[in-house]
Amino acid sequence: MFRLVRICFAVASIFTLSGCVGLDFSPDGKSVAITTPRGVVIIPVEGGPGELIPESKENMMPLWSPDSKRVLFTGQAGEKTNAFLYETSTRRSRKIGTDWTAPYAWREDGKRFAAVQKHDKNSAEIVWYDLAEGGVAQAVPVKPDPTFMIWLPDTDDLAFMGVESELTDVYLVEGGELKRITRTGDVIGFALSASRKELLWARRGKNLKHQLLSIYRYDLAKRSVVRMEFPMRIPLSNPDSRRAPTSIGFATFSPDSKRLAVVTGHSQTVRGRKRDSAACYAMRIDGSEARLVRKTIGTEGSAEILYPVWSRDGARLGVYGLHDQQLVVAVFDSSGANGRRLLAEKTK
Repeated sequence: MFRLVRICFAVASIFTLSGCVGLDFSPDGKSVAITTPRGVVIIPVEGGPGELIPESKENMMPLWSPDSKRVLFTGQAGEKTNAFLYETSTRRSRKIGTDWTAPYAWREDGKRFAAVQKHDKNSAEIVWYDLAEGGVAQAVPVKPDPTFMIWLPDTDDLAFMGVESELTDVYLVEGGELKRITRTGDVIGFALSASRKELLWARRGKNLKHQLLSIYRYDLAKRSVVRMEFPMRIPLSNPDSRRAPTSIGFATFSPDSKRLAVVTGHSQTVRGRKRDSAACYAMRIDGSEARLVRKTIGTEGSAEILYPVWSRDGARLGVYGLHDQQLVVAVFDSSGANGRRLLAEKTK
């Protein structure tokens, strides 16, 4: 099963997935839920023994509810992917949906969540599950494959990043209707702004030797888009055309809209052998104060994956890393400094 998790992260290096991929902070910031070879484990951020969620062996993609009462996660049963709900009060898990998978999104009161149900490779829909009613409240078919999802405040509407024909754009689901917001096909991350009135998204630069990314702000009420100021070059990431990354996998915005974490891919040939690496950078949303948070150097044919996730208050940045058959999870402050390792386990 953990090989499946690695495949999910290989996809994440191309398309932004939800923070629930392998790491998620509890709403109070005191704990993290982590996908491990043993199952989903809850570990205190300040250190200490972890708690394995019951019935989570060979499961993954945890996401805390806003009220801290539950953790959603996904499990594989043969060819089916099912959703499970862990109750923190009873410390019990239960299956809640068949063929349901991430990305998920919680309503701010924790009483409803949305997930993706895939009937087959070419058919999917977003389902809204009501915990009080114990059933699906709404289902909307979607053609683009959702990779990241946000519940829009004070509504039952959603925004999501969707992939179709290898192109990633931003979509809205309002009143049961699907609406496409972008048509550029190069979105690598999006978030709800701190004001909760706007969406932010990042687009991959057309030529990484000259431009890393660009950032946009979308007013949900006025339906207007503004490009934000962001430098063409970031000193540590693409200081010049010779030292530019070969790819940029994704970008994630801090919940306070002040910072950005970006993951880039790099390739070099050493003694005739190709070596791929992944690097995670943290910076302010205007591109200043960039810092290298973590970098992995792989061997030929290995998958080097780094996935950054912000705490709910934006005060901490967690990085989930798969490197050389080892899982490493570390937590940093918002600037990407003062890192501390929480977990290190072999994946085989």
